[in-house]
Amino acid sequence: VLHHGTVTMRQQPALAATRRAAAIAREANVLVSVDVNLRYKMYSDRETLLERAREAIAVANVVKTAREEAVALVGAGSTRDLCERLLELGGDLIMLTDGDQPFYLATQQQVVEGQPPVVSVVDTTGAGDAFTGAALAWLCRSQIAPNALRELSAKQLDELGRDAARAGAHATTALGAVAAFSDEVQLENRAVQGQP
Repeated sequence: VLHHGTVTMRQQPALAATRRAAAIAREANVLVSVDVNLRYKMYSDRETLLERAREAIAVANVVKTAREEAVALVGAGSTRDLCERLLELGGDLIMLTDGDQPFYLATQQQVVEGQPPVVSVVDTTGAGDAFTGAALAWLCRSQIAPNALRELSAKQLDELGRDAARAGAHATTALGAVAAFSDEVQLENRAVQGQP
């Protein structure tokens, strides 16, 4: 898997390196994943950021975006409209999240809705990254080739979504992007829940 966001497309030489890496990955039939991750303050202007995000989506197999990012990229509309418009930009699998609201996984064949688990939220930093990482891990474990993403069944999308949502929700249970995944925190969480 080659995974990147729009942060590495901000300026040279990282922009050229990101473009080249994505092209090499596509040529080698390696799954390309992009997290739209719109960070307006990191770019000199909004339109350049949106243009680079659309460029990244055009060569990606998997696209992760938050609802407000999707609206910025393709305009307002229903969730189904947003997914369809994002698929038109590129990507074979769209993962659209919205905090603790339902998330959506979309291919050209179908759209599957899922609900994140309810957790005690401490900090949402890293939740999207955890969601994406778990989704990519599921695709790797399942040995899904890039050209097979469009054929994922509703059951497969549901399993992928549950794994991703659990990781994303878990990431919010401690302060910072990775603290919830440390061994010490996991042991504390298990102890609180009465698990061995």
